[in-house]
Amino acid sequence: MKHLLLLSAIGFVQLNAQQSTSSIKEQQIYVCIDTFRTDLKLLIVNPVKIESVDVLKGEHAVSKYGSKATDGAIIIKTKAGVKLLRLNDIFTKYNIAAEDRNLRVCINNSIITNTALLVIEESEITAVEITTEHNWINAEEANSKERFLNIKTGVSQSK
Repeated sequence: MKHLLLLSAIGFVQLNAQQSTSSIKEQQIYVCIDTFRTDLKLLIVNPVKIESVDVLKGEHAVSKYGSKATDGAIIIKTKAGVKLLRLNDIFTKYNIAAEDRNLRVCINNSIITNTALLVIEESEITAVEITTEHNWINAEEANSKERFLNIKTGVSQSK
């Protein structure tokens, strides 16, 4: 795949194998791209535009980033000139009306839950639209009249 959507495919997200199957917990890796705190699932950036990726573990991660990096840290630095957008930046750039800024947000018609951690490289956005189309995970959640803010990118979002 040409784009970097999930670094977890490279093995950064780990499971605590010492816990029983019913209580396996995903570790909380601290992820930062340039100055933005993010989540690997909510990061859309072309890997060609990444200058470096540093992976810190154990005490080194904690000494540098505090207790939020107890399970490790991934620090991504982009090349000069790369513009990263958070949700408020997208609202402004695409002139989203004030009344539409409270809509649930989708990326490529798939709903995202933690919009505070969303980071998208500006050049990866192909369109931003208000729509009623959405890929429902559970049919019982479907509400055909609900409107969403859908951010279209050149990347297919995987779950």
